[in-house]
Amino acid sequence: MSSRGHLVLEHPIDQIADPHLYRSELGDLSELRASIERLGLLTPITISIDYVLISGRRRLAVMRELGRTRVPVWIAAGVSDELRTLLAIKDENTLRKNLTPTEQAALYAELKSLLAEENARKQRATRFGATPDGDARTDQGDGGGESQPPHRRKSRVQAAEAVTGRDSSQQLEEILELQRLASDEEQDSRVREAAADAVIGVDADKKVHGRYLDVKNLEARLWLERIADDPERPQIIRESAAAEAQTLRGIAHRAERAREAARGTAHIAKLLQTPASALADAHTSVRVRERFACERAAAMVCRQPGWWTGQDPEVIGRHATDQEWDLISSHLEGAAAFLAAAQEARRATHA
Repeated sequence: MSSRGHLVLEHPIDQIADPHLYRSELGDLSELRASIERLGLLTPITISIDYVLISGRRRLAVMRELGRTRVPVWIAAGVSDELRTLLAIKDENTLRKNLTPTEQAALYAELKSLLAEENARKQRATRFGATPDGDARTDQGDGGGESQPPHRRKSRVQAAEAVTGRDSSQQLEEILELQRLASDEEQDSRVREAAADAVIGVDADKKVHGRYLDVKNLEARLWLERIADDPERPQIIRESAAAEAQTLRGIAHRAERAREAARGTAHIAKLLQTPASALADAHTSVRVRERFACERAAAMVCRQPGWWTGQDPEVIGRHATDQEWDLISSHLEGAAAFLAAAQEARRATHA
């Protein structure tokens, strides 16, 4: 990633505005202070063109403690007016409550990019340094790093907290992925349309995850179907892809479907990378497919191991509604029939 901005070696500290957006507690600064006293500030603090702090609160606090009046800064260029407003505002909730989810996602992506650029500068600054013990210096606990005890924080978490006031990074990443799919000309038109509809819905009611899963499941199924219909693919791959797509069509629960979509696409992706010479051995290829099917079935069963141990059959028998009873009994009857057929095949195989 290319850096956007320029370095100023001596910038007046009293001109830097610190809006306290994404860390209320600075933690123990003693190690960072000792490192800066010994080595100097290896990584400049990042600020906007109007001198609002973007990243480096701990470093800035230590420099103030040390009585420094000037500090090296990286002035980030190209920061949007919206992000500069968010960074500079004293009561950030005034702005946050007026942002739509997609506007939050855009600010999050911009700020995450700026923080990632700073992390890259930290790594370059400390690459040839050493700790007092002589080990290679990391980006924690030294003058070039942000040093964030008790655990390392990622750029995406910092960016999410600055924009929304909490770690909503997963939700914001899902919105960005929906936007990417909606604008990807190489995607199936059905995926683009579904993603565009999802983005509109997200701004209307702020519900993200379910829509995200639906679009990603659709993307996976259509990809599998495309592989299955491709006459240029080996037959074993086409058959395997068709089977995986059929499996997805039979799963109603979106989260379960998403797990199976990940398994299925990983399986086909692995087969696509298999040398043609290996795929030419039909027996070996079928065994790969069947082995995967067995592993998947075992994994599905193990997701609810011993589910009946915590249940009182008398309570279930007496108080289940007709709908609940039909659901439980049909599931178990189907499982029993499946097990009987599998046992018969197993006996025939091992006879």
